[in-house]
Formats: sequence, structure tokens, C-alpha cells
Amino acid sequence: MPLSAIQIEKGLKHLRKSDPVMREVIRRAGPFTLKVKRDRFQALVHSILGQQISGKAALAVRRKLEELVGPEGMTPQYLSTLNHEVLRSAGLSKQKASYVLDLSQRVHVGTLPLERLVRLSDDAVIEALVEVKGIGVWTAHMFLIFS
Repeated sequence: MPLSAIQIEKGLKHLRKSDPVMREVIRRAGPFTLKVKRDRFQALVHSILGQQISGKAALAVRRKLEELVGPEGMTPQYLSTLNHEVLRSAGLSKQKASYVLDLSQRVHVGTLPLERLVRLSDDAVIEALVEVKGIGVWTAHMFLIFS
């Protein structure tokens, strides 16, 4: 379950009060601004798109893909109907197109039920995610942190 702003502030207050080192770290770091990505599917697609390219290039590919899917949206249902050539026209490499299709199909047919991951242990989430082509342990860890 995601933490509320009140819970976060309560935790920060406790850390500031009980630990002078953490008080200084919190002061230097500034306010808590992490935004959890709610759409788990899109978070994973974005992770795949961003692999081994610059952030600027990944953003350009992501925008092209968003343009391509248009009002249908970047959903597993819609993306799983596309083929490699269509995805490549949005700038995805042959490999990344196959990764996005594998993810889309697994989520669409229910073999990777993203909505249930929140109930699993971190190790179980990692185990489920690394079954998808193109998602390794590092990507699974980033998913756990940000999504």
C-alpha cells in the first residue's frame, strides 16, 4: 500500500528527532518528491525503451510510440495487437520491439498479473518480472523502487 503524505511526514519527523545524522541528511536532501508510477505496465514499457540509450533518445522513442498508439493508449491489450514492423516504425529496435510485445502479451493474457504484484514479496516480484524478455534483475529492482 502506498504511503500517504501524513505517514511520510510522520516518519521524517521521527527520524529528525531520533537521529542527528539523519536529521542533517533530510535537511540537505530537501522535501520528499518521489512520485510513484501508478501505471505499472507503462512503467515497464518505459524501462524497456530506456535500456542502453540516453534519456533524451528514450524520451523521443517513447513520444513516437505514444503518437503511434494514439487514442488507443499504451495498453497491453492494444500493444499486443501490433507487430514488430509497426513498433519499429516508432523507433524501437528489433530487440526492444520483441521485448515490448512479450510484455504486452503476458500482461494481456494474464500470465503476468501486474495488479497482483503489490501483494507479493520483492523476491517474488523479481522472479515474475525476469520471466519477461528484456527485463532483468536490475530493471525489476528499479520497478520495485519506482512503481
